[in-house]
Amino acid sequence: MSRRQAISGTALTAAVAAIATVPTCVRKAEDDDEGMVPPARINPEPVAPDDIAALGIAGDGETDDTDAINAALVERDSLLLPSGRFRVAGTIVVPPGRQLTGRSSFAYTGVPQEGTRLIATGDGRTDPVVRLGEGACLTSLAVRGTGHDPAHDGVVLDGRNLLREVNILHCRTGIDCGYSGVNRIECCNIHDNSGYGIARCVDSIVSLNYLNVNVAGGIHLPAGANDNIITQNKVEWNHGYGINAEDAKHNVMSGNNIDRNGRSGVRLSGCERTVVTANVLRRNGARSEGVADDDTHILSTGGAGTLVLGNLTHSGPDDDGDGYDSPSACIVADPDSTGIVVGNDLTGHTGSGGAGTHAAGSGVQLAANLGKSTRAGFVGDGGTTSRKVTLGAGEEASETFSLLPLDPFDIGRVHSISLLARNPPDGTRGAATAVVLVARENGDAVVTTEGVSNTVGSCFGAGPGLVGVGFRVDARGGELTVVLTNSRSDEVQVHVGVGS
Repeated sequence: MSRRQAISGTALTAAVAAIATVPTCVRKAEDDDEGMVPPARINPEPVAPDDIAALGIAGDGETDDTDAINAALVERDSLLLPSGRFRVAGTIVVPPGRQLTGRSSFAYTGVPQEGTRLIATGDGRTDPVVRLGEGACLTSLAVRGTGHDPAHDGVVLDGRNLLREVNILHCRTGIDCGYSGVNRIECCNIHDNSGYGIARCVDSIVSLNYLNVNVAGGIHLPAGANDNIITQNKVEWNHGYGINAEDAKHNVMSGNNIDRNGRSGVRLSGCERTVVTANVLRRNGARSEGVADDDTHILSTGGAGTLVLGNLTHSGPDDDGDGYDSPSACIVADPDSTGIVVGNDLTGHTGSGGAGTHAAGSGVQLAANLGKSTRAGFVGDGGTTSRKVTLGAGEEASETFSLLPLDPFDIGRVHSISLLARNPPDGTRGAATAVVLVARENGDAVVTTEGVSNTVGSCFGAGPGLVGVGFRVDARGGELTVVLTNSRSDEVQVHVGVGS
């Protein structure tokens, strides 16, 4: 083993150990804690599984084992099933504080072919395959649903549950936390479900999982799904969003690899105080060509107090080089979004960003980011790249640049305007600059300038034979428009750019 391999292995082991030892419900039991169920403890795996024949469990893939498994779980604290196929026509119910485990059954995609497999049966069934009572554990087995358009969930949680090394596929929602809290979902493989891989978590840790090829998306945090830590997961190939949070609060998304999801890698809609940090975001928006809001790594609509810190971005087609080269933008935010975007690599996009018409975020602060997206607004170049305009004789044109809106009491912001002109008939050229001040004093923003100063030649200014330059700004100070008027008798080409 090389030194690099040893260091990497040590770091990974330490990271896993740190997560595994996070206390999920550290509380001393008191005499008045009537009805409180202590969480199950994972027992060391015995040399041999339980004698399922003595328990009336067939494990032959043909006999319905639902009742026999449920009866065994009522009789004992834990049940270890051997490798095999266990037909489940009803719902396996793991009572509070009990543990159901098996022999590890893993398939990154496709159907597991070995290990302990719970196989759901029943046309049109709506009940879940497994339900965990409070404090119950489910480990080291596979849960396979009835098909690709099922009406039933894979595993439903009642709270303070542990799922580890569970493979879930062909269900509706892979794991429905049902807004139950203090769950740990770790080292699971959740794929090829018709809904989301994991949904409705509260006060939970979701770590070290694979979530891929789920149709609706990887993880769903609807309103009320608050205070979760989602860390070190691989979220890829999902048809919808990688992580979709809607009106959720206080969630941390850290250290995930979010890749090739069909829509945005991370969507934050109406969320409050969300942290998105140290993630690798690659090739998201793969199914969203031409859909501006979803063709991005991170989408914020009405997000408040969002921190986007230290993320890396990358664009491209699928591994074989085919398919849509995505995403067009690194981050898209609507005018109602607020937060801080700092220390990110925002070079991983394919679009130019245009004028950034859907990119300016109200109250969003940017600092120390790599890539053209670092100026103002978010899409592509932030809407400030130099533009080329061709004006015929007597024509007027305008170019609008997207900037960060001003706070109502901001002292103001200074922008430097660069202008280049070329007269095609004779090839003469000229250059000029202008300084504009945009300010907003508890009202609409206003723009002030001392005019244009020619630095090379005399192409710009007021009067016949010159190109006139004027400025206007929107009410919030987030869009600066440069108005160009050609008073010459022939065509002129102008480049105009904005700097700060």
